[in-house]
Amino acid sequence: MIGKMLSQYRILEKIGEGGMGIVYRAQDTKLQRAVALKFLPERLTTNQVEKDRLFQEARAAANLNHPNICTIHDIRDEGDRPYIVMEYVDGTTLTEKIRQPLAIKDAVDYAIQIGEALEEAHGHGITHRDIKAENIMVTSRGRIKVMDFGLAKLKGSVKLTQTSSTVGTLAYMAPEQIQGGQADARADIFSFGVVLYEMLTGKTPFRGDHEAALLYSIINEQPEPIQKLRADVPPEIVHLLNRALEKDPADRYQSVSEMVIDLRRAKKDSARVTVGQPPKPDLGRPDKPGRRWLVPAFVVLSVAGIVALSYIFLWKSDRAIDSIAVLPLVNESGDQSMEYLSDGISEGIINSLSRLPQIRVVSRSSSFRYKGKDVTPQTVGRELNVRAILAGRMMQRGADLSVSVELIDTKDDRQIWGQKYIRKSPDLLALQATLAKEVSEQLLPRLSGEEQKRIAKHYTDNTEAYELYLKGRYLWNRRNEQDLKKAVEYFNQAIQKDPNFALAYAGIASSYVVLPEYAGLPVRETYSKAQAAARKAIELDDGIAEGRAVLGLVKQNLDLDAQGAEIEYRKAIEIDPNFATTHHWYCILLRRLLGRMDQALSEIQKAQELDPLSPVIAVNVGETYYYKKDYPRAIGEMRNLIELDPTFALAHHQIGFTYIVTGKLQNAVEEFETVRKIVGKGPYGLGGLGCAYALAGRTEDAQKVIAQLSAFLKQGYAMEFSLALTYFGLNDRQSMFLWLERACDSRAIGIERLKYDPLFDTLRSDPRFASLLKKYGFDRWQP
Repeated sequence: MIGKMLSQYRILEKIGEGGMGIVYRAQDTKLQRAVALKFLPERLTTNQVEKDRLFQEARAAANLNHPNICTIHDIRDEGDRPYIVMEYVDGTTLTEKIRQPLAIKDAVDYAIQIGEALEEAHGHGITHRDIKAENIMVTSRGRIKVMDFGLAKLKGSVKLTQTSSTVGTLAYMAPEQIQGGQADARADIFSFGVVLYEMLTGKTPFRGDHEAALLYSIINEQPEPIQKLRADVPPEIVHLLNRALEKDPADRYQSVSEMVIDLRRAKKDSARVTVGQPPKPDLGRPDKPGRRWLVPAFVVLSVAGIVALSYIFLWKSDRAIDSIAVLPLVNESGDQSMEYLSDGISEGIINSLSRLPQIRVVSRSSSFRYKGKDVTPQTVGRELNVRAILAGRMMQRGADLSVSVELIDTKDDRQIWGQKYIRKSPDLLALQATLAKEVSEQLLPRLSGEEQKRIAKHYTDNTEAYELYLKGRYLWNRRNEQDLKKAVEYFNQAIQKDPNFALAYAGIASSYVVLPEYAGLPVRETYSKAQAAARKAIELDDGIAEGRAVLGLVKQNLDLDAQGAEIEYRKAIEIDPNFATTHHWYCILLRRLLGRMDQALSEIQKAQELDPLSPVIAVNVGETYYYKKDYPRAIGEMRNLIELDPTFALAHHQIGFTYIVTGKLQNAVEEFETVRKIVGKGPYGLGGLGCAYALAGRTEDAQKVIAQLSAFLKQGYAMEFSLALTYFGLNDRQSMFLWLERACDSRAIGIERLKYDPLFDTLRSDPRFASLLKKYGFDRWQP
């Protein structure tokens, strides 16, 4: 079989063989991924009834999509032996892992993951019926993968042969399975208990020298008390195991969810460490018999206590979670139109956690860069400089919404906490609040009353309004003219459902305030709408940082009121210090209107700390160095960004101006031409291109740009500043000042650059330029 092609699968090596068939590792040549092919025994496929049953069970199991379940991709019927195409799991079986008993923490962690896998399957009406250590894989990252869901049902009645595979399976079977009774999900719970017992002791609870003895033991005998084999097993685990291994299904856990809840509780209890005070020795009676040892013993105990306390302190400080990234939930619904919901839930958690000043929460634009990518927690932790990540998946079936999340320590890739929630769609708001609350409690176990209020805060009780808001936010994050306008429609629809929905007004404000930059629309028209919406949001709730930030940008660009803008930005930072956009916009104010370059650099570096993968913020780091006239550093920052993403137009745009002021005019032309190739038909970048053409002596090309800009101006786009730039390059001062006046009158995006941008240093000795700055109030603000 090795080297053979089956459909698009090239078989590479045999990786296992057992009672349920032979497994090969293969390469999917279409999707370029590793897969596992399981060829089932002939006894299960020669009979048509069994074969049909095989397909039915495989289809049912293929619907299971869970991080702890080995995914079934396909089932093929080519030739005489059907085979199942499965996820390839790189790891070892639990059987190999537990040749020696596991640490209690590891055993409980594994058990929780196994339980969550069973919980998912049972929720779909699927029982495994062959849970055993051999059917459970542990990946190289310590993740559990439960294998062969749906296949165990195909076995029908158990044939008690003397094969090792049967004996291995028997050791995990529930009494009702052996006796031929009705076996339901509680049989899986019994087998699960056997696996947990084995993880803790290295032995199965029921043993025998031959099949008959093993069968008798399972049906009639109690397992050896686990405390005899391992004294450090906590009482909670002992009780849990005893309940899972009850002979009568009615006496066991009635659902695996109950067992998982108890496992999580046991995990939390075992994590609590209490350090007691040693008894005070009787130092006044040293000669009393039996007391002479107390002084040295006290010294030893004191030293031991200090060491223990030091260890606990260091352990806790080493593991302190002071930063987190919330990755976008994976939408497993198979419906692209539900992306707004999976993204929206994730963004809502980010916004809630951002209200806690003790935790650095990475902004959405950075954490969402990993959407659809297969990356390890360590990679995310390293790239975003965070200690923990929250990851998960979402599935909606009809009115039922299922969300599974896990909090992972990026230092050692261990799960700190995990939970699964199943809610009806109308419970969306309550679900998001619960998620934020439980995650925050894992990060900061002792929340103050004020912090609890911040986390619990929500802005509407109307689920329909909230879903419309999430749809608007989903489009807003795309940042193009069409989607921004559609986002405003959704926000307005949300307000129709709930007129007091402050966040929806903030969404409208944020949409209108970025339309001039991303769509070239007139500032006065869009900013007036942004200002009205922001004020309404603050009127409804003065604790919305986004509303304050928008007001700051309006004061900065529309009113040219640097002092008023700074006040709004500082209020926004006080409300939400983790909102990277505020630090970003505040940096622009500081460098363009106030000339406080060092503070500007500090603010943009803070924004980058919160949003380390944001290309917009990275460009502004480079632009801040440009304003500081540290041109090599500015070029270096932007060149690094271009290497990461050659299609990011803003980086080419800004480095183009840096090349102009450093006299590298041909480089500048190339960069602005690249901008135009990236953006296509829109007006973005034309002003820089016209300026570069003119300065490089390509006057005819510059005139063609002026013609294009004039055409866009007639279509309603704000092209005044771009025309002024092109005439600046042509050294046509009269036309340049004419268009600069018009740009200032209309408050076109870019005019705030006039005061400190090095591009205009050659104009600063011109009285007309000084007069222009004074006329529009630029001279009011000094560094």
